This record gives sequence, structure tokens and C-alpha cells, in this order.
Amino acid sequence: MDGFIHPVMPVLAGTPWLAIHVPIIVISYSVLAMATGLAHMVVGTAIFAPKRGDLSARFSQLLYWYLHVGSILLITGILTGSIWAASSWGRYWGWDPKEVWSLVAFLAYMAILHARFDEQVRAFGVAVSSIAAFWTILMTYLGVNYVLAAGLHSYGFGSSNMVVILGAIAALETAFLAAGGLAFRRRRRSAEEQPESAAAAA
Repeated sequence: MDGFIHPVMPVLAGTPWLAIHVPIIVISYSVLAMATGLAHMVVGTAIFAPKRGDLSARFSQLLYWYLHVGSILLITGILTGSIWAASSWGRYWGWDPKEVWSLVAFLAYMAILHARFDEQVRAFGVAVSSIAAFWTILMTYLGVNYVLAAGLHSYGFGSSNMVVILGAIAALETAFLAAGGLAFRRRRRSAEEQPESAAAAA
């Protein structure tokens, strides 16, 4: 038998919260992952189809609602996890790395939604912020195990080049967002120059 295989930990066995908390939190991650996909489409539209404002607006509207649903599921997952922690460990919150990073992720998405509601950021800013915020989800889901390697939630240790893979993805993501930012700035400058040229012609 593989030496990495161990008996199920007591905290994972014989509790209904395993079937309640885990599906909710995984679905929240999935919804936020789909939101990140839509955010990439918004940025990609700015790069590859700058004249398709209608397409970008449709993606942005979907992204905004996915962020709402994902955030509601995420806080529900955090609350059900705290109830499970109280029944298993005798406390609702213990500043465990997984707990802290789940809170950081929730606050990151709350910041985006509030900034959008107050119109401090617009569609493109929401898209870029959503892509950045999803890295807090990756840190919660993977980083606690493979980067921090500490805490009561770190069940999945093993030999993996996860950090290298995530580093390569982060480098590509940074280049993609930089290209998107330049394209968005160019499109906005062009939109500002058109009324000026029309006024000069008149």
C-alpha cells in the first residue's frame, strides 16, 4: 500500500458537516472560478476585439452576478465550517491558516462588490480585480497545503511541483493583465479623441 495513504482523520469521520460544509465551499469555489473565466473574457475582449463593447458589457454583467452568488456561497461555507469546527474542536474560529485565507478571500470579493456598487471601479476594473481575487481562493485551496504546509486543515500533503506551476501561471496572468490594461487605456483614449475630432470638424 502507498505509504501516503492514512486512515481517515476523526474530524472527517462520523459528522454530517462533511456533507454540508464541503459541497457548499467547493461550489462557491466553482462559481468564483467561472466568474474568473468571465473576467478573462472581459479583458480578452479589450485585447482582441476592442470594438465589441456589447460583448464586453454582456460578459461584465454575468461576471457581476456570478460574484454575488459566489460570495454568498463562500460566506455560507465559512459559517458552516465554523459550526463544524465548534463541534469537532470546541471553537468556532481559531485563526488557522485555512480559516484566515478563506476570510481574506471573502473580504477581497466584498471589496470588489462594494467598489462596483459605489462606482469606484467599472466593468474593466471589476474584471481585473476578480482575476486578482481568485488567487486568494487558490491560496486557500492549494497554498495552505503546498505553500504554508501548516494548520489543522492541511490534509493533502504530498510531493508536487504545485508551487512551480502556480508561479508560471501567475507570470502568464500578469502579462495578460498588462496587455489588457494597455488595450483598455488605448481604447479609452481613442473614445475620448473621437468627440474632440467631431467637434473640430463641425
